[in-house]
Amino acid sequence: MMHSPARDRYHHEADLDTWIPVSFYERKIVSPDPVHRYRYEPLDEKYSQFGADLGFPVNFPPTVGDWIIIGSGSFRVIDRQWMCSGYGSTYWPTLEDRPVVPHRLTLILERSTEGPFAWEAESEEEA
Repeated sequence: MMHSPARDRYHHEADLDTWIPVSFYERKIVSPDPVHRYRYEPLDEKYSQFGADLGFPVNFPPTVGDWIIIGSGSFRVIDRQWMCSGYGSTYWPTLEDRPVVPHRLTLILERSTEGPFAWEAESEEEA
């Protein structure tokens, strides 16, 4: 296999089989009812400690409805989109046995003050 600088930008060769890079976008309402209009802000820049190098195991990426924590915020996954490198494209040249740019996942998130533990009682007396 030929060495590819593009591959080095993402993950090591072994990681291409197990991890995928992920981009995060927070959906925010711009105009109220009756027709919602949204703006999508990239969280990769806001939480630069995660950046484009954050990945998930390829077999267990977050699905729609999952709750994830980024920085100090709790988010619900509301949509996701895969970018797959096509054989013969610039991302996966014809003579390469794997893509030089790995498949990528984009997650659309909604910030939430709730989460899986939203209604937990402080003590048994409150239950």
